[in-house]
Amino acid sequence: MKRFRDRSLAGKLRAIIMVTSAAALVLACAAFLIYDTISFRQATAQRLNVLTDMMSTQSSFAVGIGDEENMKGILGSLSFDRSVKWAALYDLNGDLRAPYSREPESASSIPASPQADGLRLIHGTVTVFSPVVEKKKRVCTIHLYSDLPDVGLRLRTNLVIVGLVLAAA
Repeated sequence: MKRFRDRSLAGKLRAIIMVTSAAALVLACAAFLIYDTISFRQATAQRLNVLTDMMSTQSSFAVGIGDEENMKGILGSLSFDRSVKWAALYDLNGDLRAPYSREPESASSIPASPQADGLRLIHGTVTVFSPVVEKKKRVCTIHLYSDLPDVGLRLRTNLVIVGLVLAAA
């Protein structure tokens, strides 16, 4: 193999163009992966926020009359969304009134009392605490938690796509 210094000018230019193009393609693919991962997490967080609002609307009456079975049933409707690992309703005193857990072993992870209202993206998880309001008065707090189960699958799929693009180039 010839050293770079011993190559012809056309060979040197071709090598420089190939290395520059490959580097640009690798950077573009990395930017795509980073952007997609961040936007997917944000979209999931936004979806959980919407779910929290829907659950708040549905559960305000049940909380108002203290119907814990109805509260659990409302939270149980979250079973259609596999990204929700657990959910809970807390009364005004901060006591856990209605827990929901997709897997029985994760039920012990549900916090005994609510945290401050808001949405948090921490270490690959999304946590939402939101007030449930009835007639402009807070009646309880709803909590949803997701461990973003689809992020890994989405990342693997995107890595395959990036690999195919790089191989085709």
